[in-house]
Amino acid sequence: MQCLGLRGVAAVVGVGQGELPQRAEVGVRWLSRVGDDAGGHAVLAHLRAECVDVGGVEVDSQRATGAFIRDSHPSRPIEVAYH
Repeated sequence: MQCLGLRGVAAVVGVGQGELPQRAEVGVRWLSRVGDDAGGHAVLAHLRAECVDVGGVEVDSQRATGAFIRDSHPSRPIEVAYH
């Protein structure tokens, strides 16, 4: 089974907070840096779609968006690779 998506702790918490009823009153802002690449643009689009304010995110043209790959299967140990 393959599952790709946004999984960083800060982003997941931001999306969760954005789903709360009081979100419209207080708002949710995510502060970070992403690369000026397909991955960075996808992260920002996902967060915007979840009503998370990404106005404080820096888009860095000199670096790639970080990513990690988690491979988990019941018959073997979990492996994680960071890129």
